[in-house]
Amino acid sequence: MNISNQSAEVKLLWEAQKNGKWKTLTNPLTRDYEIHSQLDNLITTFYWKFRERKGVPKEIHNSEIDFQGFKEFEDFPGENKMGHCEFELNITFQASDDNKKIKGSETYKAKISISLSQKYLLNRLGMDEFITDYHENEKGRSWTTLSINFNELISTIAHELAHAYQNTIRINNGERVKSQCASSGDKENYPALVAEHTALTSEIKNMIENSSEYQEFKEWWSNKNSQTMKSKQNKENTVSSFNSNNPEFCQLCICKKNKGKKENFYCFPHEPQKKYCFECMEKKKAVTSQQKLRNICQICQREIKESEFFGSAKELKTCQNCWQKEQVKTKQVNQQNNWQPWMTWTAVIGGGVLAGLIICKIIKAAKSKK
Repeated sequence: MNISNQSAEVKLLWEAQKNGKWKTLTNPLTRDYEIHSQLDNLITTFYWKFRERKGVPKEIHNSEIDFQGFKEFEDFPGENKMGHCEFELNITFQASDDNKKIKGSETYKAKISISLSQKYLLNRLGMDEFITDYHENEKGRSWTTLSINFNELISTIAHELAHAYQNTIRINNGERVKSQCASSGDKENYPALVAEHTALTSEIKNMIENSSEYQEFKEWWSNKNSQTMKSKQNKENTVSSFNSNNPEFCQLCICKKNKGKKENFYCFPHEPQKKYCFECMEKKKAVTSQQKLRNICQICQREIKESEFFGSAKELKTCQNCWQKEQVKTKQVNQQNNWQPWMTWTAVIGGGVLAGLIICKIIKAAKSKK
């Protein structure tokens, strides 16, 4: 929905958005596995495709670079920051007997991931602009907006992939600064990096927009905008129903993958009825590990305070209600597993002895009355 020419609705939208109220709409979507998977697939695909185009295939820097794809949605400080490329570099080296670094012994390891603004999820719900400020006085109304349409989303992805590429090719050049951009970089001290980033962004965006993957992603994203958003529960019920009749299909990619042998599928201990192929299982593990770092119950997916978490690091990170339910289930299973045949006979004999004692007492009381 474009609001530029709908001044009558702007105030209502501003009231609904201001002071972070807009996040009540987007918070559930930040944990949506399908959205995460689609973005991760798009970002990862074009990171490697662009490297190959530039003559930097997987064989080059492959051991040094751990590209982790799409990390998460963030509510960045500042209205104009719409994405972030995280570059975590670790340098190790060998030391001589006198504890001095041996020249040329450095080993470079880096993790690269990309995060996007949570505001883009409003576009997922049908909005093209976000109201950043609103004023009303005797002269009338005035407001400013931030574009969050689909084209801006792709531009941001291309922008962050350009950062990822600059960091990749300079991983072991010894320079502290490896990537800079025109929007937030140091244009005065690093004009060459800024100019390179601008050119790379344009090239990557053009490559994405002229690909079949782009058309598929756009159709998927747009279809959600034009339809009423289905609840997560309805989706889970539909998929669960499908899988109950077709257990050889993966829980997550039933529309994309062919059926396979049942023994090739996996499940989590807390949801044994759901089956995943190896690829989806690994992706779900990655999402789950990221959720553990945030305040999200791993069973009901509800956001809770850090102090409300139950369970150790080796267990599921859950809220109190889910933890209690899991404890009851575990106790019941343990009781069933630990029950032995001799326990049954012990219970029968014990019950017989108790019944005999009661009968004796009744007979003794009857005789005393006579």
